Amino acid sequence: RPAALGEGGESSSKSSENKRYSQSQGKVSDKDLCPPSPAAPSAAAASSAPFEEEDDWRQSRQQASGGRSFREKESRGGGGGGGKGARSSGGRSVRTSDSWRQDEEKRPKLEKSENSWASQQQVKQSLDEDAKVTREMKSILNKLTIEKFDTLYQKLLECGISTRAHIETLMREVFEKATTQHHFIMMYTDLCIKLNGWLAEQGICGEDGEPVNFKRILLDQCQFSFETYLKPPAGLDDLSGDEQFEAKMKYKTKMLGNMKLVGLLLCNKVLSSKIIGPCTKELIHYQSEETLETLCAFLETIGPAFDTKEWKSHAFLEDAFHEVRGLVADKKTPARIRCLLKDVLDLRAAGWQKLRPSNAPEGPMRMAEVKSQWVKDNSAQAKGAAGGKPGTPSGASPAAQGEWETVATTKRGGGGGGGGGGG
Repeated sequence: RPAALGEGGESSSKSSENKRYSQSQGKVSDKDLCPPSPAAPSAAAASSAPFEEEDDWRQSRQQASGGRSFREKESRGGGGGGGKGARSSGGRSVRTSDSWRQDEEKRPKLEKSENSWASQQQVKQSLDEDAKVTREMKSILNKLTIEKFDTLYQKLLECGISTRAHIETLMREVFEKATTQHHFIMMYTDLCIKLNGWLAEQGICGEDGEPVNFKRILLDQCQFSFETYLKPPAGLDDLSGDEQFEAKMKYKTKMLGNMKLVGLLLCNKVLSSKIIGPCTKELIHYQSEETLETLCAFLETIGPAFDTKEWKSHAFLEDAFHEVRGLVADKKTPARIRCLLKDVLDLRAAGWQKLRPSNAPEGPMRMAEVKSQWVKDNSAQAKGAAGGKPGTPSGASPAAQGEWETVATTKRGGGGGGGGGGG
């Protein structure tokens, strides 16, 4: 044990001498700062060696930092030099937060350019919001029915319609659906009427700061759709057979639906009646089967509301019906179109009261209306069955019952003698 103490003492003294020599040369290595511990140091050596090493480490740090300890620098730096904005430490200048703040105030502020990352992110965010509103509007219109109209209409108002572009997109989608879904045209007309009142209360403004005029947007969409469907689509003559027939039917269906919707909007005073004259003139001018059939549908829609002498522009309708009479008398007009035009003239002569049942399908009804109609039909059939004779159809008229009674009956396999037994 004394030998171990002696060896430990020699190693610690040698290591301290080596450290002093390396410090005098200006080089301090990690190995010198943290020497390896002896294999089996004694208790006295183990207790004294760390203190010596700690003192040597502090001395080396003070020499490297200009002879001052870390605490001294902190106390001196925190108390003085605040107004100058910088202090020296070991030959180096250290800038304070005040100096950085002053430099920031002197520098010119950066301006956002159109191509900057921040500007692009703002534009992208606005585009994402517009796309979200458009998807929501399309989703609601796809689900819109007579039964769910009130609920979905409220959701449509809450989906985020706040700009002119949103309203234009909504009207474009409404016209696109009305041109192909003729039995829902009245429902889409009610939607436009409600939106007209709601948008007038909201006071949405455009980019120019002026309030958005819903009727003007609706009129622009009507004009665009009318001009689009006035002429056949390009490439229609290049098709043949069933493909050409299907393309013509799609084109005619969209054209008819567009003018029916325009007619209902005119009757509900959502659009100005000034467009009636130009529309009828253009349809008569082209004189194709599609335009003349569209003319018949348009006149049947607006006739009951505008074919009165009280209307200030009644002369436009008089001119239109005069042209219709000429087309009926012209043998060059296809026979089917002449019949349709003649029906319009007969309907006008009857005061726009339909005298003959139409083959057109009925419009959509609510479930309550369907149930009431079913009860009414079943009660009529039950009354007819109770009042009829046995063996006769339920609800048949006396003449029809007489026909059933006088029908001759023949026995199966009874030969061909005579004219059969009398009923």
